[in-house]
Amino acid sequence: MKNIPLTNEELYYLSKSGLFHNIEKTSISSVFSYLEAYKKTYQKGEVIQRLGESFLYAGIVVKGSIEGSFVTDTFNKIAINHFHQGKSYGEALASIPVTYSPIQLYALEETTIIHLRMHLLTEKKCDDFSLYQQLSTNLIRILSSQNVFTQLKLRIASQKLFRNRILIYLHAFNA
Repeated sequence: MKNIPLTNEELYYLSKSGLFHNIEKTSISSVFSYLEAYKKTYQKGEVIQRLGESFLYAGIVVKGSIEGSFVTDTFNKIAINHFHQGKSYGEALASIPVTYSPIQLYALEETTIIHLRMHLLTEKKCDDFSLYQQLSTNLIRILSSQNVFTQLKLRIASQKLFRNRILIYLHAFNA
């Protein structure tokens, strides 16, 4: 698992992801080893994570794009997010890890993903403390950012008046 071959383009997008912020390219193989990473390519339409299955790995899209969706109780599919090159997904779910995935992920085109077992940050000793500290800091930043965005969505959705929803939305992006 240590030596995952990466193209220059994949390495570029990996280094642009929030999880690898301030981590040297020479340390990437150590991160892969520590988090038991693997690389996989998916074809267009292929399911990456099934709804209801265990969510064990976070991912970083290094080529292509994926969609996250869920199914309502009336069996309507609702797309909740798209993840493109350099974007990560599933950090919170994989950090626990969740035994029942609330979302389904599938490839919108031919897509390559680096999968990482995020829960190992709390379960496994890392030989390089500075690397462990930087990974932990990056994960905290990612999760904090997601939390702020979720709180904003909740605040907007809880407004009774449409006018108030618009004002909160506009204020959030002008701040």
